[in-house]
Amino acid sequence: DPDAIKVVYIGTVAETGERDDPIHWARTGDPIKISVYDHYATSKVIAESTLTPTLWYNGNLGKDLAYPAESIVSFDNITVNGDVIIETQGDSTYMGATATNRSDVWTLEVPDDAVFVNGFVYVSYNWDKTNGNIPLWTVTFNGVAVTPIVSYRDQSNMGSYGKYGYGLVVYDVSGLLQKGENTFVLVKDEFNKTAVYPSTLVAFYNVPESDTITTAYMFNGADLLSNANNFLGRVVASNNVLGIDAIENVNDAKLYVFAASAQAGEGNLIVNDNAYQNVWSGSSNSVNDYVIDLKDSLKGSNTVSFVATGSTILALQQFIVVEYNVPSASVKIGSEYNGAVFAGTDNVVEVNVTNDGVIKSTYVIELYADGVKVNSTETELDV
Repeated sequence: DPDAIKVVYIGTVAETGERDDPIHWARTGDPIKISVYDHYATSKVIAESTLTPTLWYNGNLGKDLAYPAESIVSFDNITVNGDVIIETQGDSTYMGATATNRSDVWTLEVPDDAVFVNGFVYVSYNWDKTNGNIPLWTVTFNGVAVTPIVSYRDQSNMGSYGKYGYGLVVYDVSGLLQKGENTFVLVKDEFNKTAVYPSTLVAFYNVPESDTITTAYMFNGADLLSNANNFLGRVVASNNVLGIDAIENVNDAKLYVFAASAQAGEGNLIVNDNAYQNVWSGSSNSVNDYVIDLKDSLKGSNTVSFVATGSTILALQQFIVVEYNVPSASVKIGSEYNGAVFAGTDNVVEVNVTNDGVIKSTYVIELYADGVKVNSTETELDV
């Protein structure tokens, strides 16, 4: 009924596309059937569309996103009254794919009366194509064959870069450490094209007397990170909690965070809510450690966020090394009668305790007669 038409909308072919059968009707508003070469209509639809992408998993964005799991896990806690030596080889020891062997030498200088008690060698690697948990190679330390005690592995799940295995292998060399030169030899098996980063030696020793004890809380792992393919804008990080047993009587505390292929502009650290920017200065062939003073911020549970801000970087082991003050005392025992005691009368034994340490301490004084404890008391002494 022409008389019933009050308003006529006029559109264009861009709104409807081709109008041949079976879509031979028109529409005012957004396009409903876009022509192949209708750039106006296609750009209009794209511009006004809402896209919600789904990220299934991506190893480059952190192991926790690829395979929900903690990245850096507890390995061991070791206490000595001497010290802990942590030394990493230089970039020149990096083994490329075609290199077949190398010898790493550490010269350990310790006090004459020091005794080594524990030691570990950390070896990280990249582009392992053996599809195994541990690359194929043989290792000796000071001429003795050693085998891995633990290993860790990660790799990218998307794209071609980083698609091969990255990881960390740890060797126990306790009982093989010696003063002076220590030699670690790695020989690849035939056809093994794995590239190997510089290795790190961690050595522990005791001394006869000390006013302090040192505990290394050791956490191991390997987490491959990269911010290069982070299309959703997530924070690319390996987030971990490092727990320690005691936070009292602390003389010194340091956090060691290790990384391979850690170059400038590729990473930040957030430790116990304190941010450290652009902490790395290595190369694509290096293993580096960043050391943070934790004495004033040490907690029972310490949070460490290893944030990747650039291309591929491998997050590795993390240690908290705490030096504790220990009680020390000297005791002088005297009697009422100048070193003698007499029968048939009360005898007074005097015990003088002096705090020779560096912390306020509580001492327990026990009196024994013929091997039997007859009295006991506690006393708290300042320095």
